[in-house]
Amino acid sequence: MTCEEKYLSSLQHPQVKFWVKLRKDRKERQKENKVLIVGKNLVLDLLQKFTPSALILGEEISLSDSAKGKVLYRVSEQVMKKITGLEEPDGYAAEFKIPDQNFQSTVTRLLVLDGLSDPGNLGTLIRSALALGWDAVFLLDGTVDPYNDKALRSAKGATFHLPFLSGDKKQLLEYCKEQELDILLADIEGNEPSNFIGRKRIALVLGNEARGISVEGFLNAERVSIKMRVESESLNVGVAGGILMYVLGGKVCE
Repeated sequence: MTCEEKYLSSLQHPQVKFWVKLRKDRKERQKENKVLIVGKNLVLDLLQKFTPSALILGEEISLSDSAKGKVLYRVSEQVMKKITGLEEPDGYAAEFKIPDQNFQSTVTRLLVLDGLSDPGNLGTLIRSALALGWDAVFLLDGTVDPYNDKALRSAKGATFHLPFLSGDKKQLLEYCKEQELDILLADIEGNEPSNFIGRKRIALVLGNEARGISVEGFLNAERVSIKMRVESESLNVGVAGGILMYVLGGKVCE
């Protein structure tokens, strides 16, 4: 496919302002149903399966065979810095449509995130969920946007390959009932994860980095915990979640 090529050098150009807003503003991403992707590796990986609305390259970047953008923008170094928010961008960015959420009819492993505020942790958990064969992610209200630029970088492309649900606790409980999922809360007072091996359907709930899980509505849920040496510091949610997902098993572990 031949790209239509344009050149942008002005920081005040409306298209540049749009991309900056798309990167920074969750509401803008939701309204446009689009996301800005930054970085060579991530952009080139996504180009293998997805067609961008616009491919944005630095002046010195040569166009590869995988560049399938409907529109190609060449931009100055200052414009690339503005768009990406980076002091030393590598010359690659792209505007993609947020992928459709294609859920399987049956979900047996659901990762639930309750109020996570660190986009790096969120991205790490999304990446781990995909790698370990979990089916989907449910984002409870108050959780950081998975299309936040830092979350996207941390997820390494997994955000585009794993379906998401979002909503409040009532909607989560209804969904878990519909899918016959056992709800497990990650909690320091919980049982060892080995106690739950063999469960056919699990929704694992991970809480906010500082406050933990909001237990209202989860009073009858079981609790799971990683036992550690007493002198060790607690694991952050990204590490703990990955361990629990591995032990509790996804499709890759069967």
